[in-house]
Amino acid sequence: MFRQLKRITIVACSLMMTANLGVLPVQAASAPRLNAKSAIIMELETGKVLYKKNIHSRRAPASMTKLMTASIALEGDNPKKIVKISRKVAGIRYNVIKYRRGEKLYMRDLGYGSLLESDCGSTKAMAEGISGSTIKFVRLMNIKAKKLGCKDTHFVNTYGLDDRKHYSSAYDIALITKNAYGNKLIRRILKTKIHRYKTLNTKRTYTAYSTDELLGTIASCQGGKTGTTSRAGYCFSSIYKYHGKYYITVVMGCNKKPYRWKDTIKLYKYIKARAK
Repeated sequence: MFRQLKRITIVACSLMMTANLGVLPVQAASAPRLNAKSAIIMELETGKVLYKKNIHSRRAPASMTKLMTASIALEGDNPKKIVKISRKVAGIRYNVIKYRRGEKLYMRDLGYGSLLESDCGSTKAMAEGISGSTIKFVRLMNIKAKKLGCKDTHFVNTYGLDDRKHYSSAYDIALITKNAYGNKLIRRILKTKIHRYKTLNTKRTYTAYSTDELLGTIASCQGGKTGTTSRAGYCFSSIYKYHGKYYITVVMGCNKKPYRWKDTIKLYKYIKARAK
């Protein structure tokens, strides 16, 4: 009798333990440790923040600035506009693409030069094509930033060269990226590895290569914009797609180039872990 009661008790305890195991909470994904000084994961559709590290700290955004420039310059029918390369554009010492004064190009091709190659000349030419001068265009950038809800952003140039009065935050860059990705042409540009185009008058050919090293190597990476200066360090804003949802990731202030890729991949893995 005693042995039977003991067996019943053991079986009952085993069943209770099994039942309890079934309702144990799933262990939450651990937050990644990053080299970046600031970083964020934001759901593209909802704006919900899934990961944050110093997201409101003001930092130099470097060439991620060009996402704002492009989002304004490539609105509506602007991509069809013809832009003439000015003396100032041709003379910029930071140009990667060496345009010649007087050459004429479509605004959309300048967009490829700006966002893929991170070319300052292409960026300045877009600003001049819209506003006549970069000073006037920068005003549009700051107005747009306020409309988007960017509270820690101020621009003084169109391409992101270091200036103490030129800054943004990981959160604000995510908002700017969200807005830019709403533009169909910009989505296409960011997913392009190489773009070749000709001037309209001289028929000279130029080639823009993407600086995004994750594009094409990670299938779910939908493209992004790099940024690098001495003050900004190594930065990257990207779009990641997982299970039909889109996410924005931003890393700012990495101290070495490989870390912006490693940190971004860590954020991608964190997105996947949370979605399980």
